[in-house]
Amino acid sequence: MHADGDIVAGDKIVQHPAPRFAPPARQLPAAPRDFVGRALELAAMDEALASAGDTAGERGSATVVQIHGMAGVGKTSLVLHWAHRNAGRFDEHVFLDLHGPSRNAATPARALFRQLCDLGLAAGDIPADEARRAALFRSLVAERRVLLVLDNAADAGQIVPLVPGGPGWRAWSRGSAPCRSRSTRSPPTSPARS
Repeated sequence: MHADGDIVAGDKIVQHPAPRFAPPARQLPAAPRDFVGRALELAAMDEALASAGDTAGERGSATVVQIHGMAGVGKTSLVLHWAHRNAGRFDEHVFLDLHGPSRNAATPARALFRQLCDLGLAAGDIPADEARRAALFRSLVAERRVLLVLDNAADAGQIVPLVPGGPGWRAWSRGSAPCRSRSTRSPPTSPARS
C-alpha cells in the first residue's frame, strides 16, 4: 500500500479513496427572538438531562427527553432556546423536522438517509434498508456527543431508529402528544408565551 491510499496488488493499482466526512453538524435553526419567561420549564429541562446523564453512562444508552403539549404553546421555541443555550456541551447539533402525523411525515429510513448524507456519505454508499442505515449511522457517531432535536414527532416509531445507543447522545423530541418509550422523560410544559 502506498502512502496515498492506493493499494498495489501484483501489477495492478487499485485506488481506494479515503472516506470523506463532513464537518460537525450545526443544524439548529436560529434561536427564537424575544424569548421571555419559561424559567421553570428551562430548569426542568436542565434537570431532566442532568439526572439522565448521571445514569446514561451506567446504562450505556442515549437519553431521550420529550416535550409535548397543545399546538401553539411554544414547544419548538422552548427547545431551540434551550439547545442554543447549551450548544457548547455537544460536538454536534442535529435538527430534524419529522413533519408529525401529516401525509409528508418523515420515515425513519428517509431521516437516516439525510443524516448519513450530512455526515459526508455519497448516496450510493448508503444502504437501502432502514436497519442497515441505522446500524451505519450508529457506527459513525458512536463516540460523539450529539444533541438531536426531533421536531414534530408523531410517535416513538419515528424516534427510536434515529437515536444511537451511546451515552453521549441527548435527544429532545417535540410533538403534540407523548410518545411512549422506556428511555423518555417529559418535563412539564405550559401555555406560557415564549
